[in-house]
Amino acid sequence: MDISQKQGKLILPDRSFSHREFKADVLRFSDELQEKGLTSDTRVILKCSNSYTFCVALFSLMHLNTSIVLMDVEMNANDMNDVQTRTHAKWFLTDDEVHVSDPACIQMKLPCFEEMTRPQGQEERDISLEGWFERRDAVILFSSGSTGRPKGIVKSGKSIFYNKQATAEAMQYRADDVLLPMVPFFNTWGFFLLIIWWLTGCSLFICNYRFTGNLTRYLINHSVTVVEATISTTYSTLQLLKSRPDLLQKVKNSSLRMWYTSGAPVSDSLKGEFYQHLGQPLLDYYGSSEAGNLTAGNLDDSVATGRVISGVEVKIVDSEGKELPPGKVGDVYAKGNALMEGYLVTPEEYRLDLKDGWMDMKDFGYFDEAGHLYVLGRKDNAIHRMGSTFYTCHMERMVEELGVLAEVVALPDERKGSYLVLFVQYPKADISSIRKKILKSIPTYMYPDKLICMDEFPFLPMGKIDKKQLERKAQELCAPVL
Repeated sequence: MDISQKQGKLILPDRSFSHREFKADVLRFSDELQEKGLTSDTRVILKCSNSYTFCVALFSLMHLNTSIVLMDVEMNANDMNDVQTRTHAKWFLTDDEVHVSDPACIQMKLPCFEEMTRPQGQEERDISLEGWFERRDAVILFSSGSTGRPKGIVKSGKSIFYNKQATAEAMQYRADDVLLPMVPFFNTWGFFLLIIWWLTGCSLFICNYRFTGNLTRYLINHSVTVVEATISTTYSTLQLLKSRPDLLQKVKNSSLRMWYTSGAPVSDSLKGEFYQHLGQPLLDYYGSSEAGNLTAGNLDDSVATGRVISGVEVKIVDSEGKELPPGKVGDVYAKGNALMEGYLVTPEEYRLDLKDGWMDMKDFGYFDEAGHLYVLGRKDNAIHRMGSTFYTCHMERMVEELGVLAEVVALPDERKGSYLVLFVQYPKADISSIRKKILKSIPTYMYPDKLICMDEFPFLPMGKIDKKQLERKAQELCAPVL
């Protein structure tokens, strides 16, 4: 496949960088790293916030054919040292003053490329990613850690490029698009979008994804055509637009043509509200760090998470592993050219658990007759309560059809089997009204023992709800019922 860079530029709120400037910065920094002793057999940690500097550093490391470890910018010192030890990284590049404790690890603060003076003249060389494309350990991504210690996910260059090319085609990205990622570049989602930018030649708008209040201004003033944002950012932006008809009209009159969200199942209620107010579908796709992107919707077909993209396969099976027909809910399994090499066991050893070549996605879902994949949620932690068995994801989806974000925490209870704490992102002053709506929409055995309204859920960088933080809050607020 063609993995050479197209002519896409990078746009910041106050300036932009051409393809020529970006190429020159990448090659110049690559030369500097080589002069300092960085070689292609090196594993490097990159810890940097969303910025032009991140992009230059990332593609410099790819050009030099290194194994890249992407690190969460909010990772604490203990976890940083743990990642460095587990990956055996010999270099650490960062845009802040934080470092790891290993004296053998070469540590370097990144220059601010946004402010550098560039020499005149044309750089005749090109950025080359052919070597990195062939690497088995091209990048190591760490899982969100929402349920425990983050796992190191090892991905090959080929799996990334083939899958992102198929994703871009399925989602109908164009070279004239201006892509605005409201997600961090150090995680799977943001990193994959940088690869899509490289492959398609579209323009990339770089901003601080945490400042969601600026999103509408970027849409209106910078000709953004595609937004990729978490469900939380999508939800909060929609609430803002509903309260500001003048702002809503400006966004509707902007260049925006596609808005994608992912990271968790998207409720029909949110999709319906989005279409009602913005006049275009809220697009969805499905995958994971381990398996890559598996399905994608687009403007021509926005049903559920879309259809299976090229290069991968998805099936739904029952508890005995038998493949189920359309309409039947079961376990989601996937295989194809996007699968990871495995979880990091030692610096050079990976573990990949498959069943006859298929990866268990650990999600419930089903296909409709037209081949659209519906993902219902995680299948772990079955709840046995009052003679019934159900999964928290089912309860959460039912509540979210009321137009609120929901998360269920189950605590042990000898009498009922589970003490259910239901968190909803909803004004605390209106708890009585939302409680009545919830009780009307769910069966008796799902009735929560405690309802907690929060102004805003805690989210992990990937856009997933921080379950560990909610579990701690539930344990603090609810007396033990053992």
